[in-house]
Amino acid sequence: MSALVTPRQIRAAFANRSTIDRGDDLAPVTYDDIATLLGEFDADDFGDYSNADWQVIADQLNSDIPGEPADSAQAVALQQVEEARQYRDRVVAQATEELADSIRHALAVKAPVTSIAARADLSRERIYQIRDGRR
Repeated sequence: MSALVTPRQIRAAFANRSTIDRGDDLAPVTYDDIATLLGEFDADDFGDYSNADWQVIADQLNSDIPGEPADSAQAVALQQVEEARQYRDRVVAQATEELADSIRHALAVKAPVTSIAARADLSRERIYQIRDGRR
């Protein structure tokens, strides 16, 4: 039977340079394992890590899939975040293309580039890049 690892256990093992036994099913967590995981976080000016950092490491160690949350509420929440990001990316891409089309149309009817840039909140250089299809 494997045991869940708490942030407090991880912090103590790191401070004492010791190993956490997670039972027969899982490999023990060594000081080096913890140090590697902590490498993803920034310590404060005193070399300490936040409670949230320790919790993230505990979640990773307790997960069935390394780096993924162990609890289904977290998995659902993370899926919602991913779907929202994908939606945002689609909307931004569509809006960006619509803006580029509008800029190309304004250029086609000979609107002043400085006016287009001001209304689009872009630089004149960016307007020319859009016109030329460089970006």
